[in-house]
Amino acid sequence: MRKVFALIILAAGLATSAQAQNAWQTEIGIQGGVFKLKPAGSGADDAVNFLQLPGGTFYNGIYGTPPLFAVLPWKNKMAIETQFGFLQVTGTGTVGDATIVSTVLRLNYALTPKLYVAAGPTHRWLSANGTHDGQLGVVAAAGYRLRVTSRLNGRIEASASFKKKDDSSTPTNTYSLLAGISTRLRSSARPAGRAATRGAWQPALGIQGGYVSQHAVGGGADVSGFHLPGVGNDIRQAGTNIGSPPSVFAILPLGDKMAIEPGFDAHALKASGGGADGTAITASARINYAVSGSWYAAAGVSFTNINFGGTSGTITGAQIAWGNRFHLTGDLGGRVELLYALGSKNADTGTPPINTFGVMFGATMPLR
Repeated sequence: MRKVFALIILAAGLATSAQAQNAWQTEIGIQGGVFKLKPAGSGADDAVNFLQLPGGTFYNGIYGTPPLFAVLPWKNKMAIETQFGFLQVTGTGTVGDATIVSTVLRLNYALTPKLYVAAGPTHRWLSANGTHDGQLGVVAAAGYRLRVTSRLNGRIEASASFKKKDDSSTPTNTYSLLAGISTRLRSSARPAGRAATRGAWQPALGIQGGYVSQHAVGGGADVSGFHLPGVGNDIRQAGTNIGSPPSVFAILPLGDKMAIEPGFDAHALKASGGGADGTAITASARINYAVSGSWYAAAGVSFTNINFGGTSGTITGAQIAWGNRFHLTGDLGGRVELLYALGSKNADTGTPPINTFGVMFGATMPLR
């Protein structure tokens, strides 16, 4: 009888180990959530809270968690995860120049097929207006994985990062609650981004970034730069005109040759002492039309609500695009497009008319 119980326990242990090992897949995704930033060693109520849906490349790059992540299975119950975010802007007037590179390299360990813990180093490089700063730290996390669709994975994660003092940065602690979504990077019978016999478009969720150049009509600050992923409106709530199309979008087929593409991002900042509080929420919608093969044209509208420093208003805009779709790898599709957008003047927020030209790179994850 003891041998029977021992065999049962051994079999259960091996099954749990195999399940945990098989649960790790090579995948890529994007994440965002809510963050609480505090100066290390401070007991005062001097926290800064911010919201990033999805994760942007400005506040996330400086204080939070990099928005892009990739999971690489290693052995047994372990996987290596890298996280990354990049922003570079060059502006006239008061905007100035800035480069932000944020990275994380951590080890994920599966406690069960769904639950995991993780830890590793993090680094942030910030160069702004003549100041150069590299800040090291460590990050620890615990999370829960779930299946969203047959080809889309999700996760919910609580994490904490602790960054040490540097030449121009004080030590900081950041606590966050994150939601992430990802897709597999393996062979697929139905590669994303390739036209199917039932229609030119397939349902998908996408992330995008790239080069954006903005011109303020009638004077003001012009801004250009490269963002990976897109900055969205990550720093508009700080009173600037910097922005880009939402970094997350969806493809919803509408007939054989058309698709609706909604986009969304939301960013908020609230300091305990007041001052730089603000929100920026963008919603966009456009029609994509498959012209020939993998080429497509698109046109649509956008609405950005800004609430900052006691002022509030909604900026309306329009955009047109021309692009090409292709298969990247596994369940991951890709696209590159030329984008031109117009933003209206808004007296309530002090925003001038803005013309935007962009070269955008996107990756799509199939919804089914």
